[in-house]
Amino acid sequence: ASSSSSSTRTRPVSSVSPASASRSRRHGSRWAARSRPSVVVTNTVALPEDKRLDKLTVLNVAPLFAAAIERIHSGQSVGALFE
Repeated sequence: ASSSSSSTRTRPVSSVSPASASRSRRHGSRWAARSRPSVVVTNTVALPEDKRLDKLTVLNVAPLFAAAIERIHSGQSVGALFE
């Protein structure tokens, strides 16, 4: 069972919701013009090169998914991947 209490562990990066992606397309140039740190997303949904912003970092999650599937198949803890 998972705990809902806050902890100091970092949480995995989640992908951008379709609604957020739609807002980003409508307001992309205004958003890009602001002074912002980088944005980190995963490659769970393809993002064409012409739609990427300069400060966008796309992380490959295939190794994480492969490790999770392997652990589930072998009866090991998946939670250990996030420690």
